Amino acid sequence: MTDEARQAFLDMHNAYRSMIAKGLAKDPVGGFAPKAARMMKMIYDCDVEQTMMEWAKTCQTWQAPSSARKGYGQNRFSIRPIEPNKTIVAEKAVNNWFGQLAQKGVPQENMLNLNVFYRGVWYYTQLAWQWSYQLGCAVVDCNGFTYAGCEYNPSSLVAKGKAKNGTHGGFAPKAARMLKMSYDCAAEASVMSWIKNCIFKHNPGSDRPGYGQSLWSGSGSLFKANMTELAVWSVHSWYNELPTHGAPADNILTWAVFNTGIGHYTALAWQNTHRIGCGVVYCKGWVITGCEYNPPGDVIGSIIYEMGDPCVTDADCKCTGCKCSQEEALCIPPSS
Repeated sequence: MTDEARQAFLDMHNAYRSMIAKGLAKDPVGGFAPKAARMMKMIYDCDVEQTMMEWAKTCQTWQAPSSARKGYGQNRFSIRPIEPNKTIVAEKAVNNWFGQLAQKGVPQENMLNLNVFYRGVWYYTQLAWQWSYQLGCAVVDCNGFTYAGCEYNPSSLVAKGKAKNGTHGGFAPKAARMLKMSYDCAAEASVMSWIKNCIFKHNPGSDRPGYGQSLWSGSGSLFKANMTELAVWSVHSWYNELPTHGAPADNILTWAVFNTGIGHYTALAWQNTHRIGCGVVYCKGWVITGCEYNPPGDVIGSIIYEMGDPCVTDADCKCTGCKCSQEEALCIPPSS
């Protein structure tokens, strides 16, 4: 690899991500992909490059197993005959990946499901994945062709979009005074003391006074994933109970609502919860993750969160010492 090629890969990724964020990325029907509210600017990471280079040197043009790339996302490209200029290869590769948008398109709700994935947009969606911000790339000459690839961290693991409400196809109501969470090491110690037993069920509330709890488990290839990936996977799983099962229009948690299977989502979304601690434990052939919340949510008969337009001023938060973060639509408690 050359520094010029590295810079070309990075600059082109960020240029296209900027285009997407501004709503200027054309789709195949004459429109544009949706604007991005919080697209992250990528940085170049030599550790990510190293794993991509190790795979590219094999000259195998299929995707490397997740275990061989530390769970990073991966895009690949090849060109015949051999192209000696690595910068040209970088430009052609990224143009090819981004070009899937104009050829195949993405839905306006911007959700990646299997139907969308199998249109043939997987390289574009990885390039455009909001939370991917570390990039490493490689270019290798093989027998009669040049092979290029990039890896991404965090990878595009699951479909992410707006808070779709599964009950009626609309969206969950806006939250007027949702508190921003801060990390709590005492909550982490509490959940770790339980999940290290490798028992996938909730421990008694008396063992974790003052804490709510969410658990998640995985096996098979998930056992090889790193802790960061597992953290992302588990939280998405809890959040995705909303589009799967839905929440009621009045936003009240009753037993009937709880029993639909949205208890993890409601714990995540509980307005007054603002401290969280989490853990990941590798068990024998499977993995368990958990988070505990303080103050606990999921109080039957209570509102999940107050509905209304998000805060604009500190006074809108209606809690002593709270600060309004307009960009995040969250109220920041004084202890954060």
